[in-house]
This record gives sequence, C-alpha cells and structure tokens, in this order.
Amino acid sequence: MSDTLRREVGPHGVRVVSVEPGGIATPVWEKSRAEAGHTVSEMPEDARRRYDGLIAGILRQGERLARDGLAPEAVAEVVAEALTERRPRTRYVVGREAKAQVLAARLLPDRAFDALVTRALRAGGRG
Repeated sequence: MSDTLRREVGPHGVRVVSVEPGGIATPVWEKSRAEAGHTVSEMPEDARRRYDGLIAGILRQGERLARDGLAPEAVAEVVAEALTERRPRTRYVVGREAKAQVLAARLLPDRAFDALVTRALRAGGRG
C-alpha cells in the first residue's frame, strides 16, 4: 500500500517512506494474548479444532517476540533517520528477522514463501 501511495502522491511533492520492522518487544504481545484467549473461548468447537495448532503457534511466536524482539528504540532510531535524511530511502527494513523475510520473499516463488510463513506460524518461532 505504501508503494502505491508513494507513486500516487509523489508527483505532488509528498514523500512516502516505509519502515518495516521485525517483531518488537512491547507490551502489545501480552494484550494480544489476553484478547486471543477471549476470542478462542468464544469460537465454535469445530473452529477451535481446525485452528488450534495455528493459534498455539502464533501465541508462541508472540511470547518469543515479547522476550526476544527488537527494542522499540531500534525502530525509533530508524524512523528518526528517515525523517531527517535529505533524501530518505523508500524502504527501511529493521532487524535481522525482517531482513531475512524480505530476502526470502524476493528469492522464493510466492507459493514457496507462503508455505514457509505458514510453517513458521504453526511452529511459533521454535527452533
């Protein structure tokens, strides 16, 4: 979306810059976990059975990111850089995981990348 917006408003002198961070260690993960628990408790039994592995993996991923994610300051530094550059880049990818994901998305066919993301979500960042 930011690429489209950049192309649309660029001719009017508006610069659009994307900052693409990896997972950030913030309290949002605990809040999300609490909300997920409530949502799952209200799901029909068949939906819970169908998605229980995926939900468990996503919750594990959230726990891992809350513990091991990027410090918010790392992202703030990149945002400050983008705001103060005379000619900012169109895209800033922040963190090792985010950079690996961008690289994999470029190198792999779409379906292979989709399968990789699905497997990672189900695993929840284990390994």
